[in-house]
Amino acid sequence: MALFKGIKRWTDAYRQKRLIKTLTETNAYGKRIEVLEELGRIGSARAFGAIIDFAKRAERTLRNTAARSLIAIAERANAYGLLFSQLRDSSLASDADIIGCFEQHENKKAALPKLAALLQSKHEARFEVAHILVKSGWTPTEPIEKIWFAIASRDRREIAKYRALAIEPLESILLDDNREIVMKCWVAEELEQLGWKPINQNQLATCLLSRGKWDDLLQMGIVASGPLSKAMRRELTHLHGLEWVFNALPTLVQLDTMQAIDILRNIIGYKKYIEPSGRVERAVELLGAIVNPSNTTSSTISVIANALLGTVDEGKDEGWGGTTFPYFSEVRDACTKALINIGGQETITKVTEIIFKLGNQIGRFNEPFLDERNADTPNTIIGHQRVANSAIHILEEIGSKEAIGALNQALSVKSRTLSEKAHAALQRLNQRAERRELSEQPPETDHQVLLRLLNDDAVSPLTKVGLRSYELDAQQGTLDERDRRYLWALYDRLQRSSRT
Repeated sequence: MALFKGIKRWTDAYRQKRLIKTLTETNAYGKRIEVLEELGRIGSARAFGAIIDFAKRAERTLRNTAARSLIAIAERANAYGLLFSQLRDSSLASDADIIGCFEQHENKKAALPKLAALLQSKHEARFEVAHILVKSGWTPTEPIEKIWFAIASRDRREIAKYRALAIEPLESILLDDNREIVMKCWVAEELEQLGWKPINQNQLATCLLSRGKWDDLLQMGIVASGPLSKAMRRELTHLHGLEWVFNALPTLVQLDTMQAIDILRNIIGYKKYIEPSGRVERAVELLGAIVNPSNTTSSTISVIANALLGTVDEGKDEGWGGTTFPYFSEVRDACTKALINIGGQETITKVTEIIFKLGNQIGRFNEPFLDERNADTPNTIIGHQRVANSAIHILEEIGSKEAIGALNQALSVKSRTLSEKAHAALQRLNQRAERRELSEQPPETDHQVLLRLLNDDAVSPLTKVGLRSYELDAQQGTLDERDRRYLWALYDRLQRSSRT
């Protein structure tokens, strides 16, 4: 008999291994359903991880089947504690399909008492368990069960009845690094009502950041940066938590600038956030505002350059011209400003790579007009054109010797239009250099003074109109003494104001 059981265990373990391999490799819907049901019949607790990983990315009907398999295995192996630990770590413990399967579980009467027993322990998923018990119609009997039911239902009056007994469950949620900030905020308020006081700096920081008390966090100093950055990284995995992250960023910038830069890099580089929401644009703008040569790394430049390059997808959306176009435009502009602000050789190198990559792709088509929608222009090339244009603008605005060298290289790009853009940028840079050289030399003649005034942005357009009437006489040296004194006095006044 023992031999027979041993052979069966070995056979089931081998079948389970094969089923898990099939589940991860097959794309056939019917086959996946069949595999999940079979795992529910013969699987052990070791299958939890593979089924949960599958459920996280599966469509709803498949996720429902996966949930039933998980419950069947947990029931047979008496492993509800292990199941909920793994569900909680994967953020599936509060999933509607998981809860729904417990509500409809054929052996619910036998399963729910086992779940209720977890509330008596220190299990980390007690909140999720209580939530499922509430939804499944379980009636709590023990005080600790009633407390967890009140917490899961957010029943403030019921929590207040138990006061001291409710502090430990609430504290376990507040100090749990894996809890979402929305829940922590509510829990921190409840603990404050019950008279709870933090006993160390970490608990104090956690309480303050949950309540959004940024000024108090700043008063704590650098010791608050660790709990704050950890909580922010946790919230990055939830789209609804990003707003809190943005609210917290100014505080982290003051506490630990490098941590703030790293979090912003994560937001920009995480493809999940590339959507018409403004998140990437806001992150790039913030990053561009706080970086400087002393705190900028190649990875920071790379992530902004990649975000800029990511806007080439603009023309692929059939809804071009709708909500997608403003979004891509805003992200592109934010990336452009940030890279100009950072400057340096690393930025120039990244931007030059973008110009050649996109320019050579554009060159394969019939030279569409940049920044215009052309009937002969494929949708997929619209974004390429605008990003390449932005890259040339970045080099022009940096304007260093290295940037000019990169623009000279861009003259050889396969796209004729982009080559012309690079040439025009070089001409503008040459003109600026000539004006700068001219402005650095003191004027010697009336005509030189007049040219300085006409090229000075501080002189109003209306004044320039009047000054142009002096141009011929100034050039010939025939200005009368009164007009000459006026020109030189105006020039001296502008020089003095620019120095102050």
